[in-house]
Amino acid sequence: MAVPTRSLGFLSSARPSIGIRSPVGRTLQNLPAATRSNSSSSPSDSSSSPPPAPPTQSSSSSSPTTSTSPGVGINPPPKRSGSFEGVRRHVVLDRIENPSKWSQMHVLPPWQARANNPPPGPEKKYYRSVRINGITENTTLTDIINAIAHYGPFEKIASASMRPASHPAHREAVITFSRESGARQLVRFASIERFEINGVRPFVAQNMSNGFHQEVNKSLSRVLYFVGDPNLPNFNEEGMRKILVGHSALVGTIHKKSALYKWGFESMPATYTERWDGKKIMQWPFFDIEYQAKPFMLVLREYFKHDLLITMGHDPCERSPLKHPEAVLQRGQAEKGQAN
Repeated sequence: MAVPTRSLGFLSSARPSIGIRSPVGRTLQNLPAATRSNSSSSPSDSSSSPPPAPPTQSSSSSSPTTSTSPGVGINPPPKRSGSFEGVRRHVVLDRIENPSKWSQMHVLPPWQARANNPPPGPEKKYYRSVRINGITENTTLTDIINAIAHYGPFEKIASASMRPASHPAHREAVITFSRESGARQLVRFASIERFEINGVRPFVAQNMSNGFHQEVNKSLSRVLYFVGDPNLPNFNEEGMRKILVGHSALVGTIHKKSALYKWGFESMPATYTERWDGKKIMQWPFFDIEYQAKPFMLVLREYFKHDLLITMGHDPCERSPLKHPEAVLQRGQAEKGQAN
């Protein structure tokens, strides 16, 4: 039987060791017997197709096995042996068997991946404190805070302390504002204008060696604000100080290693005014928010219960006053008078 010339040319160009390759890179010799018999039993190619070449041993798989996954004649992906050919064949087969997984994958280029996930930078710090040097021997924290309120306002003060020194000329005060802008404004003002404390012009510099991780909440203040009946017992600075000193939790905290050790129960003098409805208003400023005003307010609220309105008031060193219950009551009384 004569063999067509076209078939002879095809046979001469084929490599018998590899055989005819399928689009997915599989050889017909590695397919199962049922699939191989189906592909070779067509009536048109039965006379012209040569007998299949014996299967060759490949480096990636030693013995072909039949796959149990959907699809006729597709073997399971070979194990990753480290060769590029094995990895490529595994990826191709996985894309054929799981097209949905590969359609959702999107690999970003390296430059875009670095832009979307930048490396962590240095943590931001707020330098809210200033150092005041060159003050006189008889200058107190109250004098310094009153001077800041007189030449300001800048920002509310979160903490004020006086560092001990071996010589009076080396005394230094550290004022910590609630915002970093308050420290910068005070330094700028002291360098341009005439900023004096008890008739002496001190040296004011921003403390860059002590940075804070965050700024103080705007609702907090070092000034406690009281409104109540003027005849209420212990509704004065002396009576409230006795309540604080007699509180066991506060006294224990002071004796332990705590920041309360710096100030104890020291404070600026309280001021009293009378409100429009005859109630007494007391404003009591302290030297620290976190370790004086906040715990003292909780203790006094527990003692007076609902007989006394206790909240945090306006710091004279800050720019804008807070909305106090007094303003709310005055507005409500004015609205009632207009309605009548």
